[in-house]
Amino acid sequence: MSHPVFLNATSHPRMPDGSSREWEAFFLEGGPELEANAHIPILWMALFTPMDLHWARLIDDEDLDSDAREDMMEYGDTQYPYLVTSLERALATLGQRAPLLVARLGADVAPIVDNFARHLRLHYGPYVLCRTSGLPDVEEFGPELQKALEDFDTLTRSGDAGPDNAIVADINHTRGLLRPDRMHLLTGHGHDFTQAEPEPEVTAVELPVDAEVAEPARVNRAETARAAPVADAPAAPIRSEPPARRENKLVGWLVAVAVGVPTVLAYQATQSVWIAGILFLLLCAAAGWFMKRRA
Repeated sequence: MSHPVFLNATSHPRMPDGSSREWEAFFLEGGPELEANAHIPILWMALFTPMDLHWARLIDDEDLDSDAREDMMEYGDTQYPYLVTSLERALATLGQRAPLLVARLGADVAPIVDNFARHLRLHYGPYVLCRTSGLPDVEEFGPELQKALEDFDTLTRSGDAGPDNAIVADINHTRGLLRPDRMHLLTGHGHDFTQAEPEPEVTAVELPVDAEVAEPARVNRAETARAAPVADAPAAPIRSEPPARRENKLVGWLVAVAVGVPTVLAYQATQSVWIAGILFLLLCAAAGWFMKRRA
């Protein structure tokens, strides 16, 4: 039987509240999600501390006026525990506990821990939420979850713990399993953490030609390597460029005057629109040729 537990990204430092009809918006966000069955994976637990344990009402796991909420009415005000923290705190806590996990589970776990942290950094935030309402007897799960979080803190501080430490028991159980089962107990389902995700590439930014103030364009590492000068090569002389934008404006005004003034004078002298018009077209053609040659 399935008893799903989920690790989600969320925009609020709490569980969505069905009494405020927040679940529809939460699912429409379509944020990242990992899933486990009937347990909280070790690397999920490694993200949280006892202060991240909170409580929500089971009935508020469904929005008001939904058919599913009617089925939850029997629970009344029954509460269940869940975990939530900021992405920054989650990654910091995981970073403190990673060496301990690698030492106890084996060096082959190190890239899995690194890839799990990378996945969170790339896709989660601003908060990380562990939803536990699918667990069996979830309303009785609070003291067990509280103890596990405290045991993780104790193990992190001392590096050793007594035989009743819940995290040590989970680690020892996980260490004896085959690789696929170990993966699911460590990270849950929904992503293959044996493979590292590539970091997003930083693409070059093309700045406008006549920008008066411009930040240096960011380039990726490959472009930087290709553009890097050879060691000990003499630096190219720096040429001071004229203020192109101001010069272009000045030339434009001069060209306009050179076309407009003769046209007006020709019309005043001849009172002929045809003569003035033909002269205007000839001057425009000459101005275009001049600007093209100058460019």
